[in-house]
Amino acid sequence: MSESELYEDMEAVTLENEVAGSETHGGDVPPTHEVPKNEAATAPEQVPPAQEKAPTTPVPAPTGPRDAGAPFDDEDADMILRSSDLVDFRVHKLFLSKASLVFRDMFSLHGRGPLSSSSSSPNAAYPDAYSPTGLPIVPLLDEPAPAVDMLLRFCYIPLIPTPSTLSDIELALHLGSKFQMPHVLSAAKSSILGQMESGVLPADRVFAFGWLHRQRDIVLAAASHPSREPLLAGPPYPEYELIPALALHKLLAFRRQARALAATSALCGDFSWITRPHIELFIEVLPDEPAPRCKCPATRFHEPEADFPGFPTQAELGAERGLVDWFWAFLRAGMARMAKATVQEAMDAVRDPALAAPGIEAAHGCPVCETRAGPALADFGVAWAQVIDERRELTIQTPF
Repeated sequence: MSESELYEDMEAVTLENEVAGSETHGGDVPPTHEVPKNEAATAPEQVPPAQEKAPTTPVPAPTGPRDAGAPFDDEDADMILRSSDLVDFRVHKLFLSKASLVFRDMFSLHGRGPLSSSSSSPNAAYPDAYSPTGLPIVPLLDEPAPAVDMLLRFCYIPLIPTPSTLSDIELALHLGSKFQMPHVLSAAKSSILGQMESGVLPADRVFAFGWLHRQRDIVLAAASHPSREPLLAGPPYPEYELIPALALHKLLAFRRQARALAATSALCGDFSWITRPHIELFIEVLPDEPAPRCKCPATRFHEPEADFPGFPTQAELGAERGLVDWFWAFLRAGMARMAKATVQEAMDAVRDPALAAPGIEAAHGCPVCETRAGPALADFGVAWAQVIDERRELTIQTPF
């Protein structure tokens, strides 16, 4: 067969196959391709499309400032303070300038710019913004509305608040320092120290709070406070996490030194400070001398001198003179109570009326001492406590 004949036969076979395929599948519909079994087993699984999440509605941002409302909405206000969260407080410059040195200086300046702790000058004056009614607007860029509200209440005498919670006290300290308002600082300190004295707040926590907020007077008052609870015996207060361990170490050292110092003769057992006026009312003619006025037993000075170093000698006050025995008992009782006390506890002990009670009872019936024993012992106790306070030199070194 020639090559041309071979090509003709192949074309004929191809034409027959196309005709047969058209008849089987209904004309022009192409045949369906059958997937072999092995291909079907390995075909990738059709994954349904992920369900689309419904779009969330965004929370709209504040579109503009809003009024603070009463009591900072006076119609006769002459300026507006705007908080960092866009709350407008209508206020009077006079009240602010009298309450705060920062506001006073700000109103006296002629520069412009918002009041911000990050400003080059902490006392910026008026900004360029004015309200629709023409009032100048001063933005307080660092203070949200609650802080501005407290600040202004400290400026208006009828509204002055009393910070009671630690968060309020913290805010008051911040505002008082930033805006130079001594009465705000005083109110905050009085509140926290008052709560310590009444037992609402433990001294250890007040110490940590004072250290955290760099208030030295709070730190010293808390360290010196006579606490009946063991040091750091309470729960781990949140302030402990925010102060250095060195601060608590200083508190422990201070308390140890205070207890040791209260029991030393250098502080409480040195009676060289006593002069004749201090003990004049306790000196009487000895019972064995002629014509004694006092009926109370008396003791010569030299006999108890070893127990009370520095006490005036017998020679200084006369051989025939002595101190009534109930006064010596008062001194010994005071020394005993100071043996294991802090400095503050020692001062409280010698001023305690209970310490003088045995002497007053012993003087009962004596025509000389019965009426004067109580006042005399009370005055001596006050003088003793003052000497103890003046001699103590304990302090805590702080970085502020």
